[in-house]
Amino acid sequence: MTMLKRTTLNLMIAALCLAIVPASAMAQSDADDAAAGNALSSTTTTVLGVTTLAVGLPFLITSTTGNAAAKSTPKRRRRRRVRRRVSQNTQAFQQSLAMGGGEILKDIATIYEVPTQNVATFSKSMRTHRAEILKVWSPSQATPMTDAQVAALDTLFLTFVPAT
Repeated sequence: MTMLKRTTLNLMIAALCLAIVPASAMAQSDADDAAAGNALSSTTTTVLGVTTLAVGLPFLITSTTGNAAAKSTPKRRRRRRVRRRVSQNTQAFQQSLAMGGGEILKDIATIYEVPTQNVATFSKSMRTHRAEILKVWSPSQATPMTDAQVAALDTLFLTFVPAT
């Protein structure tokens, strides 16, 4: 969940909870409270309970959804991007490997944060090791890439990144 969506959700929940406060306070009868001798404590308890809910609920939601975001490491994000880029353009990927250049290899170089001046070296390494790459995953396969294949491609691609 993106930060904007999470913030919007938290604001909506807080607004909803705060809207409940006046309704809860008005729902109590002053006559009943006066007869019981605790008019202030009853209203205060309702307001405090709803306010605690309004303040605490967004933190609870943020802490539970925050764990999912924390599990998305740079390595996982990089692998998702590689999987998406390679599998969406299989023919172009094969052609780029054969030529040792092309938009897809530039995109992959960007994913691996290869400096602009080293993209050509990175692309040539990809061409040189084309057979190894296609052993791991061939775009002609009818099945989508498995996590193991993406991990193996990631490991290979990392070895092609020129040292800076």
